Amino acid sequence: MDDKLEDLKGATLDDVTVDWRNGIVRITFLPFGKHTEARAIRANDFSRVEVPRGGVGASRLVKSATRKGTTTEIVMESGEILRLDSPAIAIDLLGG
Repeated sequence: MDDKLEDLKGATLDDVTVDWRNGIVRITFLPFGKHTEARAIRANDFSRVEVPRGGVGASRLVKSATRKGTTTEIVMESGEILRLDSPAIAIDLLGG
């Protein structure tokens, strides 16, 4: 299965995990729509991660997800933008 970042539109953001010691960021999304398995963006050797959250009532739904150069941006319906700088990312299936 060749998942693309664009396929995350409408997904529910579940968790952001930073493994500082090993330089790994994992952003997980719940199963949604036609996708019966949870998904995660995995980035190794990250140099920056920004995870703004608007507090109570912060959006959990993804409006768009894109990658330009080494920067991945996940725009939430509320306008918050998660940014991740890493030389490469992968989209992993996590099961249902």
